Amino acid sequence: MTYCSEFSKTFPCFVSNDPKFTLRENKSSVSALNSSRDQIFLFKPDEFITTKKACDYLLLNCEKINCWYIELKGNNLDHAYRQITQTIQYTWQLLTESHKVNAVIVLTKVSTPNYNNTPSYLKFKKELDKRFKNKNTVVVISRTTQIQLS
Repeated sequence: MTYCSEFSKTFPCFVSNDPKFTLRENKSSVSALNSSRDQIFLFKPDEFITTKKACDYLLLNCEKINCWYIELKGNNLDHAYRQITQTIQYTWQLLTESHKVNAVIVLTKVSTPNYNNTPSYLKFKKELDKRFKNKNTVVVISRTTQIQLS
């Protein structure tokens, strides 16, 4: 629980163990499902990272040492990668190699592209794997209504 305490001392947050809550940004939204009712620390990085573009949400599950960097985006996938990368760079001093990092990009205006072999995806995934010992996922989803936090 220490790293969540450090995050919450450093950055403003909301804490919830609700089984479902909605994340919104502009005209986009996604429901986060927390079926195990773990304590989730919810941050809005673009409210405290003012020097760079940041992703829309950072969620921490302190009990399972998981974090989710979430960007709700219309259609610019490369820009979403940059926003998540910049947020991770800004916050990773508070994370350890044992964290499971989940980068989730929700595209609302286009279908999910075939992104797994694009240069920007490969560079982004390589950076995550190097820092967090391959315990991470990058997911790009389109027009979805919910993501599972487990």
